[in-house]
Amino acid sequence: MNVLRPRVLRLYRPPPPFIGHVRHFATARPSTKSMNSSRFAIATAITLGSGYLIFSSARNPALSEQQQPPLSAFTTSTPTSTLAELDDMGNRIAVRSKSTYDLWLSLGIYKVCASSWIVNLAPHLISAAEKMGLSTPVYWGIKNSFFAYFCGGETADECIPVMEKLTRSGIGSILDLSIEADIDHAGDRQEYAESAEHVTQLTLKSVGAAAQENGMAAIKVTAFSSPMTLLSLNKWFEHAREEFASHMDQDGRINRKTLLDITLKLSMGKSQVDLMPEQVTDVDWIDYMRLVSPQNPKAEPVMLDAGVSNEDLADFKHCIERLERVCDLAKTKHVKIMVDAEQSYFQRTIDHIAMLLQAKYNHRANDDDTSMPVVLNTYQMYTKEAQSKLAIDVELARREGFVFGAKLVRGAYMVSERKRAAELGIPSPICDTLQDTHNSYNGGVVFLLNKIHQHAIDTNQPTSLSSSPIVFMVASHNRDSVKLTIKEMDRNGVLPRTGVVTFGQLYGMQDQISYCLGKNGYSIYKYLPYGQIQEVIPYLLRRAQENSAIFGGGAVTMERKLMWDEAKTRLWGQPTPEVITTPATDGAAAAPNTSSDGVY
Repeated sequence: MNVLRPRVLRLYRPPPPFIGHVRHFATARPSTKSMNSSRFAIATAITLGSGYLIFSSARNPALSEQQQPPLSAFTTSTPTSTLAELDDMGNRIAVRSKSTYDLWLSLGIYKVCASSWIVNLAPHLISAAEKMGLSTPVYWGIKNSFFAYFCGGETADECIPVMEKLTRSGIGSILDLSIEADIDHAGDRQEYAESAEHVTQLTLKSVGAAAQENGMAAIKVTAFSSPMTLLSLNKWFEHAREEFASHMDQDGRINRKTLLDITLKLSMGKSQVDLMPEQVTDVDWIDYMRLVSPQNPKAEPVMLDAGVSNEDLADFKHCIERLERVCDLAKTKHVKIMVDAEQSYFQRTIDHIAMLLQAKYNHRANDDDTSMPVVLNTYQMYTKEAQSKLAIDVELARREGFVFGAKLVRGAYMVSERKRAAELGIPSPICDTLQDTHNSYNGGVVFLLNKIHQHAIDTNQPTSLSSSPIVFMVASHNRDSVKLTIKEMDRNGVLPRTGVVTFGQLYGMQDQISYCLGKNGYSIYKYLPYGQIQEVIPYLLRRAQENSAIFGGGAVTMERKLMWDEAKTRLWGQPTPEVITTPATDGAAAAPNTSSDGVY
């Protein structure tokens, strides 16, 4: 254990200086003082009318759904044949599974999302419509276009038919109740408590629905607590992190005297509490975080002196209790819980909560327990510290003897995070170039697979769901990352059907990759958001903003071409086009990081 410590802990990087407060951001306004009336009318017509036009044309009886035979998830395949199918840019495996109705809807949605000016204008149009009392027609237009394309329904039960259809193609589902909160959402603690309890009940239903199709469920921690509580604790974790980084020795450790000095500084000179156990002389980062956790009663006085209130600690406790109720049911139902990543000013607290839940629920009952892990945390690999965070949490799981569960995403908050960093005058937490993000993401995949393979060598047993110390999801739309994972799985002896490594894409995105993986026996899941239309709009806007560049990129252009070719074949019986085997480019190697592959 001592041999591993220095290597792991040197990956720790000091964070940027903590900003003691977070500004409340008003909704961004258009650049001009008054919106041009004609442009407003055109944009409104496009936004509200596109859904109607797509739906009315798609529901023409002449274009009715063609019955397609179900794809088999148990076909004989090899990594080589799977890679060949992924490289086949003329492969219509996904579009042929769509009804004609869905084809026309997809073409319309892709066209609108590729227009950045419409995407940027959409929040202002929605806000203006709500102020003018036009919410009903606007919501109708969204529900019958973007919502229908990217979401499974308004309730968990409405998602079940979609889940069943995906299952027939060898694709699982991750139910995602798209309710979240941010710091600009006003409300007192009682209101947040009532809302969090409501979300807990809805999430329990989500877990039950997911269990019917062997699916998973996603949660957003901000929906289970007051965001101001999460923000307050995030401030504490940031301060504690900064102090450790400034005092650790060359081996990444601090002694008792240094810890006393740190607690005195954290408490603003009010208290000097000895957090270190008597038999311990020094601690590393992992042990230190245990000592400053709200779970440690000795740390509470220091936290109170540092500005964390009794109400914050009480809210934190209630948040954990609500999440444990969800995890208890998930464990019983054999459903995995995905803890989503959120904004950076909440993320330290969210990570802490996720690892607490993993430590409780990811222990194997016996050597044949294939239900592990219950909880998977999300790592946004477009952040500069992502790889070091991943390495530290893998080591934490090894020390405490639980299965490490992770979902690797590129990131979903690039636009807002960069804007916030610029306004506060702090360094952006996001990688500077797209290639840096690719390197970070692919490096995380290789790191985890190497750890899995090394464990198989050390224990002299093949990798399986009941033996692997790590289970993770490659949640990416990036074809190169998916191909790299398939190659690395093969090299490290991880079979596709073990469930040790799974894949994930958003519902409505990169179906060609998803259906290819499902057909060839890889564990593939679609993230299936659902919720009331007014609650899901923030999710839809974020998807459109983060993915506007992707919709205009080479990979999606090729996907649109496949849809159009399939639509023409159904309408006019045109022959299948010549197969194209040159993959589309996913992005320039050294380009600025303007596209992060969305949440995946």
